[in-house]
Amino acid sequence: MKKIFTAIIIIGISFLAYSCANKAQGPTGGPKDETPPKLIKSNPLNGALNYNKKEIQIIFDENISVEKASDNVLISPPQAKQPDVRGNARIVTVKFEEDLLDSTTYTINFGDAIVDLNEKNPVKDYRFAFSTGNQIDTLKISGMLINAEDLNPMAGTIVGIYRERDDSVFFQKPYLRIGKTDETGHFVIDNVKPGTYKIFALADVNKDYYYQPGEGLAFIDSLITPTVTLEEKRDTVWEDSVH
Repeated sequence: MKKIFTAIIIIGISFLAYSCANKAQGPTGGPKDETPPKLIKSNPLNGALNYNKKEIQIIFDENISVEKASDNVLISPPQAKQPDVRGNARIVTVKFEEDLLDSTTYTINFGDAIVDLNEKNPVKDYRFAFSTGNQIDTLKISGMLINAEDLNPMAGTIVGIYRERDDSVFFQKPYLRIGKTDETGHFVIDNVKPGTYKIFALADVNKDYYYQPGEGLAFIDSLITPTVTLEEKRDTVWEDSVH
């Protein structure tokens, strides 16, 4: 009888230990959140006209943060004094530090800088534009930048345009509008006015949009004139006349 009692005690202790360990595991928390933040509203609206205030607010459906704003957020036309870009709770705020130009379209390219606070899911390639005048400029210039020595794509390089045709303008004033190459070397310069431009690329180490000795430099000999062409093509799919 004594042996049976001992066996029962051992079984009881083993069951208790298993139960405690199982409770300590706790809930798994469910699947990982892979949904990026969703835009709710902004002040002003994306594409607003005649907006001259120096502050932009963009509101999302969850808490967000802005990752490495100085590296990832690109504003065109370029600013001599970098705007203050930050995230607080659900709001992204952009405060310009200099007066806005008249009748000018401003483009804020956030890239992947806006992410949710916990899982860091990015709002992919988010762009915000507004105009201080009565229209938004809508032309674009895009292309690819490669290294002439090895033909590899050049990532993270500023590409910009000038109206002036003299090559020396590059040393005298900042770009009119800018874009930035991605990891494939591809770039887009948004919200360009109709006109003819010279285009340069600059590995802008000190981020002043001016060429400094030692910085990488590239340019195209020919001028660029962005245009819009409407094309109509007749549908040529054959259909049996019986039907």
